[in-house]
Amino acid sequence: KPGVFRRLDDGISSTVVVAWGPPQLEDPTEKIIAYKVSIIAYESD
Repeated sequence: KPGVFRRLDDGISSTVVVAWGPPQLEDPTEKIIAYKVSIIAYESD
């Protein structure tokens, strides 16, 4: 869904940080995916 995720590239490495605003997801499955993606992004840092 547009506006839920912002891909922030630091321009130095290939790391992409996933950021998000206030929760606006209606599907609980999407919330779980968003959580897992955020964990992966932080662990790969």
